[in-house]
Amino acid sequence: MEMSGERRIPAPRQQVWEALNDPEALRTAIPGCESVERVGEDQFQARVAVKLGPMAANLAAR
Repeated sequence: MEMSGERRIPAPRQQVWEALNDPEALRTAIPGCESVERVGEDQFQARVAVKLGPMAANLAAR
């Protein structure tokens, strides 16, 4: 995945940081995400279901 650009979030920096490190907040923010779990101090593992036209896939990323 390639991401670029800038996004401004109208919230205090600490609140944003906490949300970025909350597996449940991440799960609800990622389209098609089935689960997010912390696997290390600074690592998460996620499972995402994706449908592209007639094809569907389940992906796991760490």
